[in-house]
Amino acid sequence: MNPDQPHCPLQKPTKPTRPVTHSQPESDSTSTIVSTAQAIPTAAQQAQYTAELAEYNMEIKKYRRLKDKLGQVETHVTKSIDPKYLYHIKDKDNPYEKLKTLQQLLSPTKIDQEYQVQKTY
Repeated sequence: MNPDQPHCPLQKPTKPTRPVTHSQPESDSTSTIVSTAQAIPTAAQQAQYTAELAEYNMEIKKYRRLKDKLGQVETHVTKSIDPKYLYHIKDKDNPYEKLKTLQQLLSPTKIDQEYQVQKTY
């Protein structure tokens, strides 16, 4: 993450939804008992469910990995700064906003840089 680059917002990761078999009844108060013929899925429905479940497993794996990495970045940012600056970033939603806030607080302005150059030379 480079706070100097323009911010192109990333979408917050969304947890994928687990597929349901087509033979599972919807939550309907009128049909509480399902016949055994309806409960057995056809071969095509079973194949489709298996494919959807495999896709879901890949997506949930990517989602968990991404959430873990984002958590590691946030933990690193909060542990590596002086505790007096935690107040400024505690209400920021994502690591980019935290880094941008810290950059605005801590990096010298153009005037400060010019003063340092004049002072040195």
